[in-house]
Amino acid sequence: MQLKSTVKLADLKSQIVLAILIAADVYRMFGQDLVITSLDDSVHHAGSLHPSGYAFDLRTSYFTASQIPKVLLALKQSLTIDFDVIFEADHFHIEYDPK
Repeated sequence: MQLKSTVKLADLKSQIVLAILIAADVYRMFGQDLVITSLDDSVHHAGSLHPSGYAFDLRTSYFTASQIPKVLLALKQSLTIDFDVIFEADHFHIEYDPK
């Protein structure tokens, strides 16, 4: 697992730590090392869960177009219903958002 150099760990929540570990296992299944590109750093849209420590983004550039939906499905199946997993054009966004 790697962190992009600009990533800050200031307010990381326990639910997100668990999700990161699970996501790292999913990435390993696809032969890739997990790279976290954002946690509670940088600018996010209004209502984002990043500033509160309940969201993170993952690099996807090393996956092929045909792998993206497979990795997305594996992440969704590996995390509980309390997590939203979204592919946002150039990264996976994962947030803890209990229903």
